[in-house]
Amino acid sequence: MCLNRRKKVVTMVSFVSIGMSVANHTFKKVENSPGQYLNKHALRVWKENYGVSPKVARHAWMKIYERALKTPGATADKFFWALKVLKLGGTQNSLAASLGTSAKTLRKWFWFYLNLLSDRVSDVVSNNV
Repeated sequence: MCLNRRKKVVTMVSFVSIGMSVANHTFKKVENSPGQYLNKHALRVWKENYGVSPKVARHAWMKIYERALKTPGATADKFFWALKVLKLGGTQNSLAASLGTSAKTLRKWFWFYLNLLSDRVSDVVSNNV
């Protein structure tokens, strides 16, 4: 399956597929389960890498993708890099190496997406108690 990652990620399936690819895991949609995209093991892998459910991650992506994709080089993959940094922390060099990039590039895209998300924080984060 070839995805043009510069385009808007429309379906939940394509979004989850990109996320699992960044997490270095294969993705196979759960059949006959409307609204469920990952089995229990795959969902655990997802949350270990990103800290939130696929639904929450996609909601955040949908809030920022139009602004994000106006920037050359911005992709959904790099959005997942930012989520991974937020969840895992660790040293930039080791995380960058696991993602196949440099620490400088990882920092660039982390701050880019973090700033986009912070501009939309009132849309993404609920104030309800």
